[in-house]
Amino acid sequence: MTNIKPPPTNFLTEREKERLANKFLEGAPRISKERTTSSEKKEVIFLRIPSTVNNDLQRICNLTGYKKNMFCLQAIIEAVNDKLKQIEREI
Repeated sequence: MTNIKPPPTNFLTEREKERLANKFLEGAPRISKERTTSSEKKEVIFLRIPSTVNNDLQRICNLTGYKKNMFCLQAIIEAVNDKLKQIEREI
């Protein structure tokens, strides 16, 4: 005999479905409507940071091999995308 489980008798409510859908969408990559292709224009930002943050960035660079600029760019991109998702959900 094989162990075959019967189909679940309790289905998700509409509220649970929406909660799971929102949770799924939050983790999905977001494509900005204003983003262009690889020919998009680059901008330059100069940041003034405390020397302790610079020291921490240098330690990250030494431990991981990430350049300071690449690490900062990655962190800024993630933070901007997360903040934009949050703002769009609130609207």
